[in-house]
Amino acid sequence: MRAADLAYDLDAERSRYAFPDVVRNGISLNRGTAEPAPADSEPSGFTAVREAHRAALVPSTLAADGPVVELDRPATGVFVASRRGVYLDLYQGVAQRLFDDARIAPRLAPVVDSGLLLHREINTDDYIGFPPEGVHTPQELAGLVTSEMRRAFPRPDGYRVFFSASGTEAVEAALKAATRAAYLRVRTRYGPETWATLCGELGVGRDIAFADEVWRDYPLFLVGLHGAFHGRTLGSLALTESRPAQRIGFPSWRWVVHISRNRPEEVHQVIDRRPLPELLAAPGGLQRTVAEGRVPIDLLAGAIFEPFQGEGGYHAPSVEVLSALRQVCDEAGALLIADEVQSFARGGATFFAETQGVRPDIVCLAKAAIVGMTIMPAETAAGLEHGWHSNTLGSGRLFDVNYAYAQFDTFLNERDPLFAGLSFAENEAVKGEYLAAGLTRLAEAYPSVLSEPEGGGCLWGMSVASRGDFLTEGWRQGAKLIGAGASERPGRVRLILPADVLTREIDVVLAVLGRTCAALATRS
Repeated sequence: MRAADLAYDLDAERSRYAFPDVVRNGISLNRGTAEPAPADSEPSGFTAVREAHRAALVPSTLAADGPVVELDRPATGVFVASRRGVYLDLYQGVAQRLFDDARIAPRLAPVVDSGLLLHREINTDDYIGFPPEGVHTPQELAGLVTSEMRRAFPRPDGYRVFFSASGTEAVEAALKAATRAAYLRVRTRYGPETWATLCGELGVGRDIAFADEVWRDYPLFLVGLHGAFHGRTLGSLALTESRPAQRIGFPSWRWVVHISRNRPEEVHQVIDRRPLPELLAAPGGLQRTVAEGRVPIDLLAGAIFEPFQGEGGYHAPSVEVLSALRQVCDEAGALLIADEVQSFARGGATFFAETQGVRPDIVCLAKAAIVGMTIMPAETAAGLEHGWHSNTLGSGRLFDVNYAYAQFDTFLNERDPLFAGLSFAENEAVKGEYLAAGLTRLAEAYPSVLSEPEGGGCLWGMSVASRGDFLTEGWRQGAKLIGAGASERPGRVRLILPADVLTREIDVVLAVLGRTCAALATRS
């Protein structure tokens, strides 16, 4: 949707602000009046927290001087009270927080009050039913999700949902579903003898540990985009290509080809359109195609893309590339997978892919969706073996299911009078356009510091001369920011805002970013 079509009055919104104080441990914070202020020194105790963390936990992605979250201080909207003063949280749990907590917390009361908070049964082991009033089951959540998928990306067979614990597992499930469907397609089209022949040419043997016909590998290909991030478990890691540390020392799935996010001709260049029997008829023909880094179209399982790349630098792939991927998948009978783990419900639509005019077959969600979700065609789900995938954490635990239901239902169906009847997707579109105009002004005023704002709705990236300097100065000025991509100079910084972001909050964000740019410009 276009913000210009909504005719929203930003100034009138400001006149409607009337927020209660959020109080924790005797400290008050008000979303309508809070103001961040520069802080040159760090409160005592922060160093001890970091040291205790490092002494007990395996290092991962957290910087040595990363911010400390103070659990005894209130937060509301983008504002957080701290011992250092009020600051802005501009990465919202790296896109996990979709709404101000006060909007969602009341909707979780039924599952808490009914004594089901600690219920551990999961929908991969038990059928879950007969809920108390206000408590939602996994199948109700799945129904809400698939209904929205049918609206956004209609298909006659509808959709099914697999729940998991994280974004990377949602992607893993999608990859398994796509390759399983491709295996069935090749076997059905050409028969088991042709499958055995192609495996033999590629050096793949049977796994003798099983009495059934099981192969040690399945040469079924996936196409991904350079700079992508799809997770750190080994299957999704094969498609991830954003930072060396994520890959060094780890084995990888070899049936993967990457292309550029803005060069559609590469989509067609990597595909060998000759039928499988023709490749096998030429001595070494299949081997040569694979050695050249090309994909036999009959062995294409799918293509995966982030509608808005996260770790890759907060860039969107070109519409032409996405259209070419859709075309090739249709031609092959393969599945197009949208990794919306970070972009879900953040870009002015439920699915960021909607804003790009592309139709994925499978969508992966997590973060703001609370649980990992792999939403796939019902036809694809029907081809999966009993026991194809399962897990313990994430498979429909009641608290997570109800938290996710509250997020989805609120985003899709609630209309807050504060926003004069706009949906939250519409609010994102309006506020995204307002933020874009402000970022453009900053880029024009401080071209040596900030440039290339790119994004949509409440999900934005921008280039900065030095990412480390920008994050440090931004924190000093009162903004908790996070980078994106591997490059430091120049680098990319991301901005993630809640779906119920206020006009006032964007004004404050732009003011703090302006102070940050001004301070850095005086040093350059």
